[in-house]
Amino acid sequence: MFERFRRKRKTKPQAVSRSELEGQLDQAIQANRTALARLLVTRKAARGSVKKTRQWELSKTNSSLFRIESDQISVLIATAPFLMDPLAASLADAADNSGAEDPPGSRCERTPKERIQGLLFSSELNLNRALQSAHSLAEFLQWIDPPADANSLALFEQLGRSSKGPSNTRPLLPPLSGIRQWSGRDLDQMIAKNSINTLAHVLIHADSRSQLVLRDRFSRGLLRLMLEEQQSLSRSFALDWKNPHSRQRPLAEYEAALLEFRQRMQAWLQERDRSLARESRKALPQE
Repeated sequence: MFERFRRKRKTKPQAVSRSELEGQLDQAIQANRTALARLLVTRKAARGSVKKTRQWELSKTNSSLFRIESDQISVLIATAPFLMDPLAASLADAADNSGAEDPPGSRCERTPKERIQGLLFSSELNLNRALQSAHSLAEFLQWIDPPADANSLALFEQLGRSSKGPSNTRPLLPPLSGIRQWSGRDLDQMIAKNSINTLAHVLIHADSRSQLVLRDRFSRGLLRLMLEEQQSLSRSFALDWKNPHSRQRPLAEYEAALLEFRQRMQAWLQERDRSLARESRKALPQE
């Protein structure tokens, strides 16, 4: 009689293998990259015209270099630190070609001697916000960072916006790809020093080799947490999305996460170099 009321034993959930976790994580990362590409106007085309209004046109040279043109200006806008990765060559090429004629049908007549020319910096996120909300050139410039360099600041003020002061100088931080040459111990330190949220942003934006080097150091438990974080990021892909109850950065705030990671890369490299220097001094023969 009592057999009818005996509780069934709970079946343990089937363990997910590492390869299955890796596959699910690949899919989640790719989904977030696709969502980010839809979100960011600057990523819809590899090069060429990005947006054109009655007053100005923004064109793209490569992933980090843009040009805004109107009847009054022809200014380069860089979204990556100067002389970082392949940007320097692009800047040089752009400077060499700054006097080239516009293709047929271009809205602006090119008069280089009469137009304001120069180089400014902007975060990619601010550039996209400008593209979504700005109509006039003055509105567009509200989203551009005031440059720290005196000459560029003079150019910036000449474009029509008064600045309260120069922004912080952009440090030359190591690129994400620098972790390819790191030892396992160094990689473990970076994983320990960064939050799951920061690491999730890094995986979305790192190249395939750098991503593989980092993921190879993940435990199975960390892989599972990373998968959950990627799935959480997929629900936060609006430019103005912000959870006031969370310190986690949503998908659109990737720049702050990448900056934090690179700053910690630099801090760890400096700490490691100091440690090696101390060890070298200890190894010197005592007089």
